[in-house]
Amino acid sequence: SDFNLRNLTLKEYIFHLYEREKLPLVDEITNSISFVSETVDIVSVQEATTPLGLRWFSSITVENKDRLPLPDPSRPSNAFFTCGFCNNVTNPCLHGGICESDGECTCKHDAEGHLCKNTPVGNGVCNEFFNKDEFNFDGGDCCGATCLNLLTRSSCGGGSRGTFTEAFGNVLASGGRGYSSCTDPSMSDITIEIDPGFDSVDVEVSLVCDGLTYLQLPKGVLHVENHEDFRGTEVVRLKDGSDCELEVTLHDERIAVGTIEFDATFKVFLSEDEESVLVEETKTIQLDGDSSDFKTSFFVSSLLEDLKVVTSLDLLKNSSTPQGEAIRYLSADTHEHASRGSEFLVQRYAFFVMNIATGNPLGISKETTIINTLSECALNAFLKCTGDYITEIDISRSDYQGIIPPEVALFSHLRSVDLSYNKLAGNLPSELGKLKSLSNLKFDNNNFSGPIPPEYGNMENLINIDISENNLVGTIPTEIYRLTNLEIIRLSGNSNITGSISTDVSNLGKLKNFVIENADLTGSIPSSIGVLTNLIEIDIEGNQLIGPIPSELGALTKLTELDLEDNKLTGTIPSELNRLNLLNVVVLKYNTDLTGTVPGKMCSFANLHLFLDGTSIACPKNCGKQCNNCADECDCADTDECNRRRNSSIHFYEST
Repeated sequence: SDFNLRNLTLKEYIFHLYEREKLPLVDEITNSISFVSETVDIVSVQEATTPLGLRWFSSITVENKDRLPLPDPSRPSNAFFTCGFCNNVTNPCLHGGICESDGECTCKHDAEGHLCKNTPVGNGVCNEFFNKDEFNFDGGDCCGATCLNLLTRSSCGGGSRGTFTEAFGNVLASGGRGYSSCTDPSMSDITIEIDPGFDSVDVEVSLVCDGLTYLQLPKGVLHVENHEDFRGTEVVRLKDGSDCELEVTLHDERIAVGTIEFDATFKVFLSEDEESVLVEETKTIQLDGDSSDFKTSFFVSSLLEDLKVVTSLDLLKNSSTPQGEAIRYLSADTHEHASRGSEFLVQRYAFFVMNIATGNPLGISKETTIINTLSECALNAFLKCTGDYITEIDISRSDYQGIIPPEVALFSHLRSVDLSYNKLAGNLPSELGKLKSLSNLKFDNNNFSGPIPPEYGNMENLINIDISENNLVGTIPTEIYRLTNLEIIRLSGNSNITGSISTDVSNLGKLKNFVIENADLTGSIPSSIGVLTNLIEIDIEGNQLIGPIPSELGALTKLTELDLEDNKLTGTIPSELNRLNLLNVVVLKYNTDLTGTVPGKMCSFANLHLFLDGTSIACPKNCGKQCNNCADECDCADTDECNRRRNSSIHFYEST
C-alpha cells in the first residue's frame, strides 16, 4: 500500500523497500544497486503500481550520489520480478497446475517449483503431457534413439518392462518393452509384419538398432491362438540411418514327440508402404517341442523413400553397392544440403554414388569431415558449380577405375562431364539421355563396352561427344543424328562399331569435326554429308567404306582435313575438291582402287599435304606443300636408316 513510484527517486527509500521485501537487486556487501529498470510511465496504472514486466539493465554511475543511477541499454540483464502468488488470470500455474485459494500451485504431470515452471523433460521416463514438439518430445524421453538419461537408460521410453500393453494388434499377457509413445517426426517409421503360419504359438520378438533395444517381447507375452486371425503388424519409430537386427522366435512347448513343419513369413517395410520392403522372407519352421528362430538385418533411412524413385530399393538396401554405401553416408550427414526434403538431396546422393563407383577418388568415409562441413561444390578439385548446382565434372587422366553409375543422370544441371583417360569399364549409362543441359560428353580412352545408347539422342543441347578408344560395339544409333546442336563427333578406336553412315547425317548442320577412324563401318560415304558446310575435319580412316569419293564434298569450303585412308574407295578425286582452298591435309592412302590424277587447282593450295601411298593416283610435280605416293616409307622419308640403305646401294623402290 505504501508503494508509490514517485518515491522511487530517493535512493534511501529504494534501499529500505528492497531490504524489507528481500528483493535481490541490492548488493549486500557494497550496499549498491546492481540493476536499473527501463523508463516507467507513472501515469500508467500498471507501471505505476508494480515492477512486474519491467526490463532491467546494468547501471551507469551518475555524479549525484543521492539520485538513482541510469540504465545502460547496451547491458541488459536477465533479472525480472515475478509474483509470489498464483492467480488464474495474470499469473496462472503452468503445465496444467491448479491455483489454490491460498495462492499456491498444485502441480500436475510431475512438474514442480514456482508456478510449476520446472518440467520433468529429459529424466528418462516418457511423460505423455510433455511429449510434444514444444517440449522436444519430452526431451527425447519417449523415443529410443533420443532418450539420453544414462542413469535410467533401462527405463527410457516410459519405464521398465511393461511399457507395451498391446502389440501386433493383440493384447499382451504381460508388458513388453519398447517405445510405443514415440511421436518425434524426425524418426523413421518401419512396419514389422509377422505371420507365424501356425496356431497356438508364442511369438518372441527382439528389435535392436545400433545397440539400442527398440522392441522386446519376451517369451509368454504375445500368444497367437489362431494365426489366420492374427493382425501381425507393428509400427516402430527408429533413428534415421539405423542398422537393425530383428530376431523372431516361435515357441510351442505342447509338442512332446516328433517335429511339425510349417511356413512362417517375416516382413519389414518402410512406414506403411508395402512396396518399400526392407526384408521379406518365408521360412520353413520346425518345431520339436522347443523353439525355432528367425534373424535378419536391415538398414533404415527416410531417404529410402525419397531416393527409391531414382534407384531401385534393392540397390539402396545393399550396403555393398555404391548406392547402399552412399545412402549410409547421407544418413550420417548433418550438412544442410543433405537434409531430407532439401532440393540438393538428390544431387548430394548422386555425388556420393559417383565418387564411390569410380574408386572413391576423394577417399570419403563416414568419419571424413567433408561430409558434414562442406558442400560438394567446395570440392573444386574436379567439380565446378553455378551456385550450389554441379555443372561440370572433370576427373580425366586420373587413373580411376570402376563404372559410371546411372545416378550420374541425377546431376540435373550438368553441362559438361569429362571422364577421359581412366580405366572405367562397363556399359555407357543410358540414363545420361535425361540430361537436357549437357553440352560436353567426354568418355574417351577408357574400357567401356556395349552399344552406344540410343537415349543419347535425347541430349538436345549436346555439342561435343567423344567416346573414342573404348570397346564399344554395334551401330551408330539413328537417334544421334537428331542432335542438331552437335559440333564434334569422335567415335574412333572402337573396332566393333559397325553399320553405315546414315544419310541422316545431313541433319547435323552445325557439325565441325566428324571423326570415326579405325572402326568397322561399311557402305558408301553418303552424298548428303555435302550439306554440312561447317565441317572442318572429316576423318573416317581405317573402315570398310566403298564406292567413290562424293563430289558433294566440294561444297565444304571450310574443310581443312580430309582423311579417308585405308578403306575400299574407288574412282578418282572429284574435281569439285578444287574449291576447297583451305585444305591442309588430304589422306587417301591404301585405297588401292583409287586412280587418276590430283585435280590441277588443288596443287596450287600452298599449305596442302597430300598422302596418296598405296593408291594409283600420281603426284604431279610441285603439287602443294607436300605430295607423297610412296611404295616404301624410305621413298618419302629422310631418316638415318633410309640414308644408310641408299648409301649401301640397296634400292628397294623408286619414288615418283
